[in-house]
Amino acid sequence: MMRNKASLLRNLLQWMLSIAVCTIVMLAIRAYAFTIFTVPDEGLKPVLRKGDRVLVNRLARTDFKRGEVVLFGQQQQALGQVMALPGDTITVKGEKYLIPNHCNAHCRCGTCQYLLLGIGRKQTLVQHGDIAGKAYSLFRWKRWPHLEKHHE
Repeated sequence: MMRNKASLLRNLLQWMLSIAVCTIVMLAIRAYAFTIFTVPDEGLKPVLRKGDRVLVNRLARTDFKRGEVVLFGQQQQALGQVMALPGDTITVKGEKYLIPNHCNAHCRCGTCQYLLLGIGRKQTLVQHGDIAGKAYSLFRWKRWPHLEKHHE
């Protein structure tokens, strides 16, 4: 009888330890590698809509291409679509500007580069170091058809 209780207690402790280790691993992966982000508004329509879920790969912070969606910001995070890359020329109010490849002539680090991101109808320059990672669409939030007509 005592052996059964000791065996049961040992099995229970092993299960609890396994669950604790899995929880810690999951939290570490979510904090440093991948996270799920819910699109808060219609700013990236038609690419993404409010309520869509995206998987953000926090390890993918280089080699951006035009059209990709990225998560950026430290305190207030937002999604933006890459519109222009370092070395591209953009026009603002009739004036042409070059997005620099480096912050100064002596710097070759790459983390001080800027990207032009589109957020709805607005565009903003975001420093490479402020980008949390690339976002990949997971699924669209299924809306009720009768509500869809009223929101568009």
